Amino acid sequence: MPRKQVKKKSKKTSTRDVLLDAVLALREETEKAPHELTLNDVSERAGVSRMTLYRHFPTKQSLLESVREERGIEFVEQEDVRARILRAVREVLVKEGFSATMEVIAEKAGVGVATLYRQFGDKASLIGAFREHLRPSEILSELALSESEDVEADLSTFATRQIAVLQQHQDLLLLAIRAKLNKEEGTDTLAFSGVTIRALEQYFSKQLQAGRIAERGDSPRELAVAFVGAMLMSAWFYPTMSGEPPDAPERIGARVARIFVHGIQGESHE
Repeated sequence: MPRKQVKKKSKKTSTRDVLLDAVLALREETEKAPHELTLNDVSERAGVSRMTLYRHFPTKQSLLESVREERGIEFVEQEDVRARILRAVREVLVKEGFSATMEVIAEKAGVGVATLYRQFGDKASLIGAFREHLRPSEILSELALSESEDVEADLSTFATRQIAVLQQHQDLLLLAIRAKLNKEEGTDTLAFSGVTIRALEQYFSKQLQAGRIAERGDSPRELAVAFVGAMLMSAWFYPTMSGEPPDAPERIGARVARIFVHGIQGESHE
């Protein structure tokens, strides 16, 4: 028998409530452990797009925290071996850099070196898995495939999700920048890597072809680099250098998207 979609409630809070209800429904209907539950599962169960979900909850952690705070339901995650290893990779990299050995990572994770090689093959593959673990791949693919007519909303959602991830991993961003400057191995762990630029490049190319972005001589790649630069400056570089606390991801994302799409001058100045 097909599952019934969670019914929407009142206008202002309906989408948020439907998403929270969907998490609780999945908890009852599936045997998945919390760490196996994906945002895609939640969006499908709620009958909304992933982009809509991200506008309300940029990360899975923020969604589960809202379920706990607003519905009083605690999700206790039992960490599996792979997750424990990836958590150990982070702790070791921050402390020792990319020169850290597989033996040190295995010891930190509480597993044998053989388990590490069995799970990931080699150190390069382990670092690659860690990079993918950090990257919000769902929103990258969704943005690249998007045909939305609302460019500002697309970019705002994308930036909010990316900035939420960035703010969780500032220590790794610093590590990756230092490693890149020192030409160390493994520097592609940077959260804003080439795949982010490529996703935005595809998106801008599609929107330029549709006539939703004005042709001013900038290539899709140049637009992508400029947008990522605005995100990094607003969400990380300026707060880090000034000592000022950063804004919430959704505020930064909305501001960067608005200025990027509309500029700071009115139509009379064009």
